Amino acid sequence: MLKLARYTFAFALTWMSFTAHAEGSLKPYSPRIEAPTFNLQDTNGQRYRLADFAGKILVVNFWATWCPPCRKEMPSMQRMWRALQADGVELVAIDFGDEKDVVAEFAAEATIEFPLLLDKKGAVLQDFKAIGLPTTYVIDRNGKLAYVATGEREWDAEKILTTLRKLAQEARS
Repeated sequence: MLKLARYTFAFALTWMSFTAHAEGSLKPYSPRIEAPTFNLQDTNGQRYRLADFAGKILVVNFWATWCPPCRKEMPSMQRMWRALQADGVELVAIDFGDEKDVVAEFAAEATIEFPLLLDKKGAVLQDFKAIGLPTTYVIDRNGKLAYVATGEREWDAEKILTTLRKLAQEARS
């Protein structure tokens, strides 16, 4: 029964991602609220916590290998991550429900260099209250949710890069 519930939830997440309108912008949080914490391992067994990114801008993407829009946006996330590292912007993608070897294989095929974390049962996904896949949150330097995006994006689009650079500058001022 638990397996059926998980697949039903997974289907609902995927369906919502197909129906979400992804115009390429990020929706601001107003007021900004404290980001949920996480403590997850990547495909190599390295542990990552939200606290590890204190003082940095952190983009947290929820995705799955079985989600076509998630897979499609990953190359643009890689390019965004490379473009913004010097600005103090970090990126983690939290996989929902896949086995470690499936995620590692995808990372190798897609040449993904940023951390891919494993949320097998979806506990962190639920803590963030993600309503579909992909869903991405931007956390400011103070650990507060600054932006959210539901649905696929071209993460290296100039509009998004500008928004993230402004957030990085805001924190330095």
